[in-house]
Amino acid sequence: MRQIPIGVIGPREATAEQLSMAEEIGARLGQLTLTMICGGKGGVMQAAAKGSLDAGGLTVGLLPDHDWHEANPFISLPIATGLSEGRNMIIAKSCEVLIAVGGSYGTMTEIAYGLHFSKPVIGLQGAPHVDGLLPVESADEAMETMAERLFARIRLSH
Repeated sequence: MRQIPIGVIGPREATAEQLSMAEEIGARLGQLTLTMICGGKGGVMQAAAKGSLDAGGLTVGLLPDHDWHEANPFISLPIATGLSEGRNMIIAKSCEVLIAVGGSYGTMTEIAYGLHFSKPVIGLQGAPHVDGLLPVESADEAMETMAERLFARIRLSH
């Protein structure tokens, strides 16, 4: 059965609250058997991957490096792109929905690419506010918004 890819994006340097939120979102994605895609490194990416993997989910890390061994330990499928920050475009393009927890310049590029590719982008816990971003306040609201947008995208594609 095909897996639906959901991106979780955010900074390597994250607050304790952002890390906790990312882990919770990852866990919920894992419980829903949705594939979680991220940049495969530390911070929000590692916290979300831990949550998803601990909940039985599949985690994919699109690494900026040339060596897949550089992935955090919670990545099921590490993919070494060797593209540095260019991998942010691949992350945005490959996901049905993006969830941004917190923000950095890298997160902003992923948000911009996601919106450019007409992907729903949900933001919380300090995600950069840009036109088109769907701001939410909680993991519950993030999951509800993700489900609504995901079902709308699936319905439109059939």
